[in-house]
Formats: sequence, structure tokens, C-alpha cells
Amino acid sequence: MKRVIGFIVGIIIFYFIFQISVTFFKTSHNVEYIKEIDDKKFIINEIYSKNNSGNYYSINIKIDDKEFIFYVGNSFNKQKNIVKDIKYYQKDNLFCVYPVYIKDKVGEDLICDIDGNLYSYTSIYDKYDLKDFASELPNFVYNKKTVSTTKEKIADVYTYNENIEENEYVIIYNYKTLLKVSQIMNTEIDFSSYDVYQNIYGTLVDKYYILPISVNKSPYLSFNIIDILSADSKVLNMNQSTSTSFYVNGAVDNKLYFFDKIDLKQYMISPKDQDYELIGDSELGGKVYENGIWKDVSIYDLKNNTIFTEDFSKLAKFNYKEAFKSNRYYYFYDEKSNFYRVHQDYKESPVLLFNKKNLKEIKVVDDNIYYIIDTTLYRFNESGEIPIAERPEFKYNSTNIYSVYIK
Repeated sequence: MKRVIGFIVGIIIFYFIFQISVTFFKTSHNVEYIKEIDDKKFIINEIYSKNNSGNYYSINIKIDDKEFIFYVGNSFNKQKNIVKDIKYYQKDNLFCVYPVYIKDKVGEDLICDIDGNLYSYTSIYDKYDLKDFASELPNFVYNKKTVSTTKEKIADVYTYNENIEENEYVIIYNYKTLLKVSQIMNTEIDFSSYDVYQNIYGTLVDKYYILPISVNKSPYLSFNIIDILSADSKVLNMNQSTSTSFYVNGAVDNKLYFFDKIDLKQYMISPKDQDYELIGDSELGGKVYENGIWKDVSIYDLKNNTIFTEDFSKLAKFNYKEAFKSNRYYYFYDEKSNFYRVHQDYKESPVLLFNKKNLKEIKVVDDNIYYIIDTTLYRFNESGEIPIAERPEFKYNSTNIYSVYIK
């Protein structure tokens, strides 16, 4: 009898170990289930995937001819059927959907369908009476964040430090210094003994800001590598000079790539290692990073200011002015001043986030959208539009004037 009991206990233990192992090593699942609420049937297609970008769930909710796309991080231990309820609002041609998850989870957004087009709550809340409905949604954050009007001053910049997130660092170029703005304090970091009005080369790579050191416009012999978090600055000396006519190809895997158009040489700088490497010349050829793949090209092809870019061809039908990519979404800004978000797996369903004219120097960092309007730098995310900094100079000089690092 004891042997039988021991055998049964062993089987149970083996089963649980097996289930835990399957869950631990699982990298994806694709399930479909139905939620019947009132007289409505919501069909949910849930896709979990794990890749180099992280662990995410894609939630596709269909009702009749309407489709709503949500995207959430893995806070559910890779479980299935993570949507436990759906809150909806219907009036005339307006239909809004908000998923409620099996664990407390901040909602990505409340998405609404109007005549077959998708809108975020932020884009229509002032046109439709949705505040009462939104206020009752669990974990819905929009308009629950207090926007501070308190300002601090550093140089000629007024900053809203209380509006900055704990792990967020905004770097503002100040001609011979960098202004580091964080929730706790502002810091000014020297990098030059004289003003350089146009920031042509300054690039943030991971937590490092890289700038060439120029002396009387002579060929560059060294680069400043500034650690944004510690504010420490180190000089990377080149064994050979680069001309003053070079451009930045881009950053890949936390390394900076640039091309010297006079000497026909391509370099890579690793700021973490405080080192550089010659990776292209007339004998080696050049390298281009396209759609996640390195390609060998003629060194002469790089004379045409070849910038490493993402492939946005699948967004071409939207006639965008500018396009951006995060780990989860594509974003684009069109000729009508509409700013959209579209899921990488569902490129047919863009969601209008907002409509704003005259956006300048747009950046997307970890699904936070940053832009300058007139003299103010803003951040937009699920909490809405929040001012970060004001500067009169933004109105006249905004190109490469700021960068953002999320720790």
C-alpha cells in the first residue's frame, strides 16, 4: 500500500514539475475564446510571444464587424485566457471597448470605433461624453495623473521636474553643455569651451551621449563620451583623425556608426568599452544595417548619406510624413496632422492617438512619444500629453536639440 501511495505521489510531483517546465520554456501560444456579456458576444484572439524584445500578449477583440487591438506585457506568468471581463460603451455610431485582465494591470488604452475607424480615448474624450464611463474602469490611468505646473530653471530652460517619470532622463543640448533633466534634479554637463550652435553629430547611444571634440574646426581627433547617469565624461582618442565632413549612420546594439565622406572610412564606436574600430574603407567596403540585417556595400555607396533605417514599406498606404517603431508598435504622423499607433501584428487597424499641428523633432522611446510644439517639449503616453520643458529657443532651433534615456 505504501508503495502504491508513494507511486501516486511521485506521479503527481512529476506532473507538476512537468507543467512548470512547460510553462517556463514556453515561448508562445495562440488561443481563441469567447466572452458573452449582456447580449453581446466578444471573440478574443490571444497571442503570447517571447522574443529578444521581451514577453508580450496581443489581444484581438472582435464583435460583429468591429476589431480592437490591445498589447500588454507579460504580467501573467505566460497564462492563457488572461481577459476576464470586457467593459464596453455604446451610443449611436460610437462603440468603445476596454479589457479587464485576470490580474491588476494598467490598461493600455480605451479604444473606440466610430464608423469603422479606431480612436484612442485621448483623441475623442473632449468630443464625446465618456468621462463617467472611463472613471469606472479598473486601472484606467488617463486623466488620473496630476500634471504639475511647478517649474525649475536651468540655463534658459524651464523644466517640469515633477512631470518626469522616475526612470526618465531628458537631455537638452545647450551649445557647449548638456542639460540633464530628471525627476530629482537638473544637472549641467560641460563638453566644449565654446558654443556649437548646430548639434549635427551629438547622439545618445544607450546611456552614453557621444560628441566629437573640435578644435578651431580642425579634423576631429577625439570624441567625448558622456555617461548620462553619472555625468562622467571620458575622451576617446582616435589613432587617426577624421575629417570635419562626416555623418552618423545610426546606432545598432548600443554602438554608434559613422562615415567620413572625405577619407571614405566607416567607424564603429562602442561607448561602453570606450573603444572604436575601423569597419569600412576602399578595401573593406562598407556596411549598412537594414531591416535587422547587416549588408555589405561599396564604400562609395556611403557617400550618399546612408542612414540606418527601419522598413516602413507596410505603412506606405497610410501616406505618412514620419514613421517610428518601438518593440510593440509602429507609429506614424500624416499630412493631416494625425498621429497613429498600429500594432506590428495587425497593420490594418491603426488607432488615432491625437491630432496636433506643427509637431517638431518627434521621438518615440519605449512607447512614449516626445515632440516640440512652439516653445514646449511634451511627452505623450497613456497618461495623456504632459509638458516636460519650455525654452524660447525651441521655436527657432529644434533639430537634434534633445534626447531621452529611459533607465
